Amino acid sequence: MNCFVTSPRVWRESGVNVSKSLSDQLQNLGLVDKSKAKKAAHDKRVTKKKKAKSKIPDGPSTHELTAQAMAEAQVKKAEKDRAIEAQRKAKREQAERLAQARDIVKSNGTLAKGDDRKYRFTLDKKIKEFWVSNADFERLAKGLIGVVQMDKRWMLIDPEALIRVRERAPELASFLAAPEVADPDDPYADYQIPDDLDW
Repeated sequence: MNCFVTSPRVWRESGVNVSKSLSDQLQNLGLVDKSKAKKAAHDKRVTKKKKAKSKIPDGPSTHELTAQAMAEAQVKKAEKDRAIEAQRKAKREQAERLAQARDIVKSNGTLAKGDDRKYRFTLDKKIKEFWVSNADFERLAKGLIGVVQMDKRWMLIDPEALIRVRERAPELASFLAAPEVADPDDPYADYQIPDDLDW
Protein backbone atom coordinates (compact mmCIF):
# COMPACT_ATOMS: atom_id res chain seq x y z
CA MET A 1 0.00 0.00 0.00
CA ASN A 2 1.16 3.44 -0.84
CA CYS A 3 2.22 5.58 2.16
CA PHE A 4 1.61 8.83 0.45
CA VAL A 5 -2.06 9.72 0.70
CA THR A 6 -3.43 13.02 -0.45
CA SER A 7 -6.99 13.10 0.84
CA PRO A 8 -8.92 11.90 3.92
CA ARG A 9 -11.27 9.94 1.63
CA VAL A 10 -8.39 7.67 0.67
CA TRP A 11 -7.60 7.09 4.37
CA ARG A 12 -11.17 6.08 5.04
CA GLU A 13 -11.16 3.70 2.11
CA SER A 14 -7.95 2.10 3.34
CA GLY A 15 -9.53 1.39 6.73
CA VAL A 16 -7.19 3.59 8.78
CA ASN A 17 -8.81 5.54 11.61
CA VAL A 18 -7.66 9.15 11.21
CA SER A 19 -8.57 10.10 14.79
CA LYS A 20 -5.75 7.91 16.18
CA SER A 21 -2.22 9.14 16.80
CA LEU A 22 0.35 8.99 14.05
CA SER A 23 2.23 6.14 15.71
CA ASP A 24 -0.99 4.08 15.98
CA GLN A 25 -1.79 4.75 12.36
CA LEU A 26 1.72 3.71 11.27
CA GLN A 27 1.43 0.50 13.36
CA ASN A 28 -1.94 -0.35 11.79
CA LEU A 29 -0.43 0.09 8.36
CA GLY A 30 2.49 -2.16 9.36
CA LEU A 31 5.17 0.41 8.72
CA VAL A 32 6.37 0.44 12.34
CA ASP A 33 6.27 -2.31 14.94
CA LYS A 34 5.10 -1.73 18.52
CA SER A 35 8.54 -1.83 20.20
CA LYS A 36 9.98 0.81 17.86
CA ALA A 37 6.96 3.06 18.52
CA LYS A 38 7.41 2.72 22.29
CA LYS A 39 11.14 3.45 22.00
CA ALA A 40 10.46 6.54 19.89
CA ALA A 41 7.86 7.80 22.41
CA HIS A 42 10.27 7.15 25.30
CA ASP A 43 13.13 8.98 23.54
CA LYS A 44 10.81 11.90 22.82
CA ARG A 45 9.78 12.17 26.50
CA VAL A 46 13.42 11.96 27.70
CA THR A 47 14.53 14.62 25.22
CA LYS A 48 11.65 16.87 26.25
CA LYS A 49 12.53 16.50 29.96
CA LYS A 50 16.21 17.23 29.31
CA LYS A 51 15.30 20.36 27.38
CA ALA A 52 13.01 21.49 30.19
CA LYS A 53 15.68 20.91 32.85
CA SER A 54 18.56 22.42 30.93
CA LYS A 55 16.57 25.33 29.60
CA ILE A 56 18.26 28.52 30.74
CA PRO A 57 15.80 31.25 31.56
CA ASP A 58 15.71 33.93 28.90
CA GLY A 59 16.22 36.66 31.48
CA PRO A 60 15.21 37.79 34.91
CA SER A 61 11.63 37.21 35.91
CA THR A 62 9.08 39.98 36.11
CA HIS A 63 9.36 39.98 39.90
CA GLU A 64 13.14 40.39 39.70
CA LEU A 65 12.80 43.20 37.15
CA THR A 66 10.28 44.99 39.35
CA ALA A 67 12.49 44.64 42.42
CA GLN A 68 15.51 45.88 40.48
CA ALA A 69 13.57 48.87 39.12
CA MET A 70 12.35 49.72 42.63
CA ALA A 71 15.89 49.52 44.01
CA GLU A 72 17.20 51.81 41.24
CA ALA A 73 14.36 54.26 41.87
CA GLN A 74 15.18 54.31 45.59
CA VAL A 75 18.86 54.98 44.86
CA LYS A 76 17.98 57.82 42.46
CA LYS A 77 15.53 59.30 44.97
CA ALA A 78 18.13 59.13 47.74
CA GLU A 79 20.71 60.89 45.51
CA LYS A 80 18.17 63.56 44.56
CA ASP A 81 17.21 64.08 48.21
CA ARG A 82 20.88 64.43 49.18
CA ALA A 83 21.45 66.99 46.42
CA ILE A 84 18.39 69.00 47.48
CA GLU A 85 19.46 68.88 51.13
CA ALA A 86 22.98 70.01 50.18
CA GLN A 87 21.52 72.98 48.27
CA ARG A 88 19.32 73.90 51.21
CA LYS A 89 22.27 73.63 53.59
CA ALA A 90 24.42 75.83 51.33
CA LYS A 91 21.66 78.46 51.16
CA ARG A 92 21.25 78.41 54.95
CA GLU A 93 25.00 78.77 55.48
CA GLN A 94 25.18 81.63 52.96
CA ALA A 95 22.28 83.41 54.67
CA GLU A 96 23.99 82.95 58.06
CA ARG A 97 27.28 84.35 56.74
CA LEU A 98 25.48 87.31 55.17
CA ALA A 99 23.67 88.00 58.45
CA GLN A 100 26.99 87.87 60.32
CA ALA A 101 28.53 90.30 57.81
CA ARG A 102 25.56 92.66 58.21
CA ASP A 103 25.96 92.54 61.99
CA ILE A 104 29.66 93.39 61.67
CA VAL A 105 28.87 96.34 59.38
CA LYS A 106 26.09 97.61 61.66
CA SER A 107 28.25 97.41 64.77
CA ASN A 108 31.50 98.78 63.24
CA GLY A 109 30.35 100.94 60.33
CA THR A 110 28.96 104.43 59.90
CA LEU A 111 26.94 105.78 57.03
CA ALA A 112 29.06 107.65 54.48
CA LYS A 113 27.65 111.15 54.52
CA GLY A 114 28.82 114.62 53.89
CA ASP A 115 28.78 117.07 51.06
CA ASP A 116 32.36 118.29 50.99
CA ARG A 117 33.92 115.99 48.38
CA LYS A 118 33.09 113.08 46.11
CA TYR A 119 35.13 109.97 46.75
CA ARG A 120 35.63 107.95 43.57
CA PHE A 121 37.04 104.44 43.21
CA THR A 122 36.98 101.58 40.75
CA LEU A 123 35.07 98.40 41.62
CA ASP A 124 34.55 95.57 39.12
CA LYS A 125 35.68 97.80 36.24
CA LYS A 126 33.08 100.43 37.15
CA ILE A 127 33.65 103.79 38.78
CA LYS A 128 31.71 104.22 42.01
CA GLU A 129 31.31 107.51 43.83
CA PHE A 130 29.65 109.01 46.89
CA TRP A 131 29.87 112.19 48.94
CA VAL A 132 31.94 112.32 52.14
CA SER A 133 33.41 114.88 54.49
CA ASN A 134 36.99 116.09 53.97
CA ALA A 135 38.24 114.13 56.99
CA ASP A 136 36.65 110.87 55.76
CA PHE A 137 38.01 111.54 52.26
CA GLU A 138 41.57 111.72 53.61
CA ARG A 139 41.13 108.57 55.71
CA LEU A 140 39.69 106.68 52.71
CA ALA A 141 42.52 107.84 50.45
CA LYS A 142 45.17 106.68 52.94
CA GLY A 143 43.50 103.28 53.48
CA LEU A 144 42.72 103.99 57.14
CA ILE A 145 39.05 103.12 56.54
CA GLY A 146 37.22 101.19 53.85
CA VAL A 147 33.73 101.14 52.41
CA VAL A 148 31.14 98.43 52.01
CA GLN A 149 27.79 98.69 50.27
CA MET A 150 24.80 97.53 52.25
CA ASP A 151 21.17 98.13 51.28
CA LYS A 152 22.30 100.38 48.39
CA ARG A 153 24.15 102.71 50.79
CA TRP A 154 27.88 103.02 51.38
CA MET A 155 29.09 102.42 54.91
CA LEU A 156 32.51 103.50 56.23
CA ILE A 157 34.21 100.73 58.17
CA ASP A 158 37.64 100.07 59.70
CA PRO A 159 39.97 97.70 57.76
CA GLU A 160 39.91 94.84 60.30
CA ALA A 161 36.11 94.73 60.28
CA LEU A 162 36.11 95.00 56.47
CA ILE A 163 38.37 91.94 56.24
CA ARG A 164 35.95 89.98 58.47
CA VAL A 165 33.04 91.11 56.27
CA ARG A 166 34.86 89.97 53.11
CA GLU A 167 35.58 86.56 54.67
CA ARG A 168 31.92 86.00 55.48
CA ALA A 169 30.25 87.66 52.49
CA PRO A 170 32.57 88.23 49.52
CA GLU A 171 29.53 89.05 47.37
CA LEU A 172 29.07 92.40 49.15
CA ALA A 173 30.64 95.30 47.26
CA SER A 174 33.58 96.62 49.28
CA PHE A 175 36.72 98.68 48.75
CA LEU A 176 39.83 99.46 50.76
CA ALA A 177 42.47 101.74 49.30
CA ALA A 178 45.96 100.32 49.46
CA PRO A 179 48.13 102.58 51.60
CA GLU A 180 50.69 104.38 49.51
CA VAL A 181 54.24 103.24 50.11
CA ALA A 182 56.79 106.01 49.63
CA ASP A 183 59.38 105.26 47.00
CA PRO A 184 62.84 105.78 48.53
CA ASP A 185 64.22 106.88 45.14
CA ASP A 186 61.45 109.41 44.46
CA PRO A 187 63.11 112.67 43.35
CA TYR A 188 60.02 114.68 44.37
CA ALA A 189 59.71 113.26 47.89
CA ASP A 190 60.83 116.54 49.44
CA TYR A 191 58.10 118.53 47.66
CA GLN A 192 54.67 118.33 49.33
CA ILE A 193 51.43 118.68 47.38
CA PRO A 194 49.39 121.64 48.67
CA ASP A 195 46.26 120.72 50.63
CA ASP A 196 44.04 123.03 48.64
CA LEU A 197 44.99 121.40 45.32
CA ASP A 198 42.16 119.14 44.14
CA TRP A 199 42.54 116.96 41.10
